[in-house]
Amino acid sequence: MPAIQKLILDTTDLPRAGATRRFTVLGDPGSVFSFYISNENNRDGTNKLGSYYNFGTRSFQTGFVSLENVKIPNNGIYKKSIVFPSVSDDDQYDAYLVANPHYDTTLSPQLVTKGFIYHVPNADQSTNADGSLQFPSSIYQLTNKTVNIYVNHDDDSDIKYEADATGSGSATLGTLTLPAGVITDESNILKITHSLADNVGNIVGTDSSQVLSITQYDNVDDPKEYLAINQYESSFGASTTFGAEVFYAQITKVVNGATTSSTSVVLDDVDNLAVGFVLQTTSSGTIPTTKPTITNINKSTKTLTLSAACSLADDATLTFRGYGNSGSQTIQNLSFSVTNGTVRLTKVDDYYNVETSTASEFVGGTTITVVSTAGIKANNYINASGLGLTSGAEQIKVASVTNGTTFEVSGAQATDEAQNYEVLEEVNVFFAGSSQKAIITVTVTVTSADQATSNLYLDLTKFLTLTDNF
Repeated sequence: MPAIQKLILDTTDLPRAGATRRFTVLGDPGSVFSFYISNENNRDGTNKLGSYYNFGTRSFQTGFVSLENVKIPNNGIYKKSIVFPSVSDDDQYDAYLVANPHYDTTLSPQLVTKGFIYHVPNADQSTNADGSLQFPSSIYQLTNKTVNIYVNHDDDSDIKYEADATGSGSATLGTLTLPAGVITDESNILKITHSLADNVGNIVGTDSSQVLSITQYDNVDDPKEYLAINQYESSFGASTTFGAEVFYAQITKVVNGATTSSTSVVLDDVDNLAVGFVLQTTSSGTIPTTKPTITNINKSTKTLTLSAACSLADDATLTFRGYGNSGSQTIQNLSFSVTNGTVRLTKVDDYYNVETSTASEFVGGTTITVVSTAGIKANNYINASGLGLTSGAEQIKVASVTNGTTFEVSGAQATDEAQNYEVLEEVNVFFAGSSQKAIITVTVTVTSADQATSNLYLDLTKFLTLTDNF
């Protein structure tokens, strides 16, 4: 008895805009088959038939229709195409190949072990915990996925992201719109580059008293060491690199039963949580300043064990952060990678981040008056013509910032005649170690996104210190 041997059809996800896909049926010459494809549209309580593809009109219609009683030609190959329309919501399609027994045709054992109907399987054969298929339909057509990527600092009321430091202060780093199916362009890649002047940043404080610094350089004791570090960095003053580990996704959960100074908390559910997640906030109650992390999850009792004791009200909403690609996958089934992540302070030349000038001469004492203290902070290295060492031969640095025009230094400079240290009025003064502005460059590549809208956050707190000087 002649047999249908194989059906070839691309069953990867269709893009929202639709596509035309060819299918091929291989069989013994003279074998006869029928083929039909349906989707879930119009399949409801009053009409359970759904919509079916009409090969004549090349469109889907309500009610059953199929490609009937097709005979395989002498070359053993039959080809035809299906036009899938554009959609405004997610669709799914089921394709069936039918051997016609009354034409003495069977299906190859490679297609079915018994019977005469072959349901075309989805390309993704992933299974659920119970062994059922995650994607039981033949083809899925998905609307575009939106991935929002934000910058965030725990002092987010005082810090903002701006493309040119003069814009609206939006916290959105960028947005990706991802088509379903195989991505053939760069729509899944967000590139943040910086081609502006060295002294123009894209991370800024909201007023002149707020200063940014690279956290790992905040406590450099030796100014020469600081300059040596910066000299061999990729310019722009102090800088550091980062990867996916400083990005996070977040999820909220509800407390089921109040706690008092306890490391255990019961939730309404523990879905999409993992060990290592950070408990960032609670809507009611208290958590330590050093945010606790999840150390254990009991799924049967829906109980979390935290790294530090918290007092949480019943029905309080908890916000958890999951860092890195694994955190994002667990929370929202979004996978991503990061390359070329760099943050650097703005600069005024190869070594210094801020430049101002003296408003009066500085000979003795520890107070220096300048035109503006914007961008400087304690521990900054200072360089100015006429500025020397302390009487103890120590380097003079910024001790504290008093207001918008004055700051204190770490010690009075020597005033003996041999040294003759004196900084005159209107002399340029340079500072290394902080700035009002920082520059972010990064490339984020999203490799898969499952939800209609997903959010990623770049945690600036991991590498940028925001200081309120006065």
